[in-house]
Amino acid sequence: MTPPRFSIVVPCYRVASYRDLVGDCVASIARQSFTDFELLLVDDCSPDDSRGVLRQVLTRHASLQGRARLISLSRNTGVCGARNAGIEAASGAYVAFLDFDDFWQPQYLARMHFAASEHPDCPVLLARTDFLCTLGPRMRVRDSGSIDYLNRMGSAEFGAWHLLHNFPVGMGSAAVVARKLYEDHPDLKYDLTLSRTTAEDVLFGFQLLARGIRPWYVDEPLCVARRKLERESRGMTALNRLDERQVNDYLLQKASLPLMLKVISERPDLEAPVRALWKRLDLRFDLKRDFRRPDRWFGIGRCLREPRGFKVLARLLATKMLLDGPLEAVLHWYFFISHPNHAVALERVTSLMLRLQSIDEASQAGAFVTAA
Repeated sequence: MTPPRFSIVVPCYRVASYRDLVGDCVASIARQSFTDFELLLVDDCSPDDSRGVLRQVLTRHASLQGRARLISLSRNTGVCGARNAGIEAASGAYVAFLDFDDFWQPQYLARMHFAASEHPDCPVLLARTDFLCTLGPRMRVRDSGSIDYLNRMGSAEFGAWHLLHNFPVGMGSAAVVARKLYEDHPDLKYDLTLSRTTAEDVLFGFQLLARGIRPWYVDEPLCVARRKLERESRGMTALNRLDERQVNDYLLQKASLPLMLKVISERPDLEAPVRALWKRLDLRFDLKRDFRRPDRWFGIGRCLREPRGFKVLARLLATKMLLDGPLEAVLHWYFFISHPNHAVALERVTSLMLRLQSIDEASQAGAFVTAA
């Protein structure tokens, strides 16, 4: 049997409480115009009835019959472990990743297939992303803007841009990776050290660039990354509660420093802005760590003494109120009025969501998904 062009890997954990999210995700896969793919739903040993929910969602889509597999892990390993299990099970030439709360435009795989054919030497393709935030019925959509200019940058400038912007392109659901890359470089699979924190996709991106592997950017808004403000995501949990200094130091050791040295060797003039950025990050992370000490007044005092410290303090206090205080609704309301919608992106995402939530395809009599 001829292997498919794409293996779609969807890591899932505790999705029984988020049927609408995983339903939109799977519906966006079922409605892809390019159909040479297999779907691998990886349940990360969920303690709820996630497997039953996934089977139920799959039976709504006749187009997925014979294409879908449910992989159940025997122990919880985090999102990185789930993605790696999907990579191991994949048979396609390319592995496409999609988080269960995100979704794709119907032409996503078709455009990525075309880009892969046009750029066969690029083992990683990244699509432009629309960022959707919801709070109940409220929606805010941000267009990430054109990214085509990145493809025209020189190698040193390209690396420096990603260092200065902390690899901002959302890679959890907008990345397509040639399976051969993982076969040739097994250490490029997702790092389990970051599986329960955040920035595992940033690390992967920096590791690519440090090795001289350059992704190709597909400049079309093909992916929708969603965040429900009522539900604290893994990334936001890490941002609000984690020691970011620890994560940043790990990224530095594993990939950021080798990449910086590579960039500086080619363009010494870029050393000053990159080091200045790291100095600002170090200050922010140190102030955040001090603020969270048991003797909080010491941390507040340092925040006020350091340059830019007041801004860091204000952000920390706002976060504290958001997480623990009665002002959550006020802060969410301010978030929506201070970050207006991008009109074109809002129309694009709203139209897609209406199609995804319309009447499902003809249901099958029973579940056809195979288990692994």
